[in-house]
Amino acid sequence: MTDLPPPTPESTPPPASPAPPAPPAPPAPPVAPPAPPAGGMPPPAPPILPPAGAPSPNNAMAVAALVLGILTFVCLGPIAGVLAIIFGFLGMKKANQLGGTGKGMALAGLILGAVGTIISIILFVVFVVLAGTATVAIKGATGAADPGTYSYKITSCGTDTFNDPEMTITVTNTSNSAKQFTFNYEFRSASGSLIDSGTSFPTASIPANDAMDVQISSYTSTTSLSPKCVITGVNNWFN
Repeated sequence: MTDLPPPTPESTPPPASPAPPAPPAPPAPPVAPPAPPAGGMPPPAPPILPPAGAPSPNNAMAVAALVLGILTFVCLGPIAGVLAIIFGFLGMKKANQLGGTGKGMALAGLILGAVGTIISIILFVVFVVLAGTATVAIKGATGAADPGTYSYKITSCGTDTFNDPEMTITVTNTSNSAKQFTFNYEFRSASGSLIDSGTSFPTASIPANDAMDVQISSYTSTTSLSPKCVITGVNNWFN
């Protein structure tokens, strides 16, 4: 068998040349800023958001508004109510800067403060009206008695064993219903100088068209043997 000669170098195919690299992608065009709205004013700045994983910022204004709004109904009334409204507005403004943090608390405090203040004002007005009505009623019940409902007569005037002046008066209820009275009195010396004055205790209930003896005494001793006894006024006692 005849051996074949080895292949010559000219018969070996040359190695393939590498492909040229792809051209780089063109850079993205820059993002144009948003067009300003009509009127030429720039758009508002976006809210500042905390970085991922960072603790949420605290809105102290919103917390204060909520606390003051609650205190409006508890003890402080309109004082806390007005403060709650102020802090509520400040808290909502702060919440817009913090991406909405605390906005709900600020709004709740503002509402509580406003409602509590209105209720407090209404209650104050009602209290003033009722107090005025009660004052008028008390004055009418304890003021000067109608002269057509009574008559009186001083039946005795002198001093007791301790030289304290005293008098006895007979009071007649001339009305058609039971009455109680108090008497403004004066004790004077024989020369006319004042010894004592005041208002007596209320009488017992005097039935209609009936009479009662009432004793009025002073605890101021006098050397006058013949004091003068004077009734200066007759008052109702819740009649």
